[in-house]
Amino acid sequence: MKTQTNKLMRGLAALTVAGVALVLTPATAHADFIDFQVAEGTVTGSAGAPTIVADQIDGNYAEVIALGGGFFQATLLVNFTNYLAFEGLIDVADQLGQDADEYMLYAVVTAVGTVTGTGAVGDAFLFEPTSATASLYIDPDSNTYNSTIPTFFTTVAGALPTLVGTGGATPDYLIASANVIDQANSWGNLISEGPVQGQGGTYNLVFTNPTLTNFGTLLDGQSYWPNLSTINLTAVNDGDFDDANLTDGTLSGQNSLVFQAQAVPEPATLTLLGMGLFGAAAAARRRRKA
Repeated sequence: MKTQTNKLMRGLAALTVAGVALVLTPATAHADFIDFQVAEGTVTGSAGAPTIVADQIDGNYAEVIALGGGFFQATLLVNFTNYLAFEGLIDVADQLGQDADEYMLYAVVTAVGTVTGTGAVGDAFLFEPTSATASLYIDPDSNTYNSTIPTFFTTVAGALPTLVGTGGATPDYLIASANVIDQANSWGNLISEGPVQGQGGTYNLVFTNPTLTNFGTLLDGQSYWPNLSTINLTAVNDGDFDDANLTDGTLSGQNSLVFQAQAVPEPATLTLLGMGLFGAAAAARRRRKA
């Protein structure tokens, strides 16, 4: 009897451990991007614009970066130029642009962290962000962003940039922000052509739990992206370095933004864990009685 009880306990313990492991292990991430609605008619001056459906936003950026002592500090200005659908393959007809009858969507992103690399020709600077922030704005007058770095940023190498050109008849307004990153999946690399020139590279910033603004008016993130406010999101901003000049600390390139749902335990997994724990407790009570 004792042997049978021990076997039963070992079996239930294994079941319990398996259930716990399944709960603690994140579910497999879906490669698919989240389809989301874009209510462009909420933007001042875009009245009558239809609500579109997209799964990716593409754009370009200008960046100021400072390196020293094994650390880096960077600030990016991202200009989102168009929405895409079908896993980022097809352009969507939207109202983004710099014409008088269009509006702009831009982001200010900061990142700090460690950097390794010698700067020798062919060597790579490897960036590992330890913290980052992102703020997304809508510019109804299309007058804020300018891709020429000296126009938008202070030009002192290593200095934090100063925004310019945010005036206009209609103020820019915040639609989303994020300040927590997934460090394990956030990185950057820049292949060096020498101590001051970059040949090219890529970066990936993964923000967890971005927040859409809700000001109680149509001029906020929850009105602009209505169905994203009900999902626990991960925002992935990745891009490449098309041009890099480390003499004045400037970089530029292309980038994209997609949203993914955060993984949650499957109901069947939770049921399995509950059954295992219940069975283990019952067996323990029987053993004490014996």
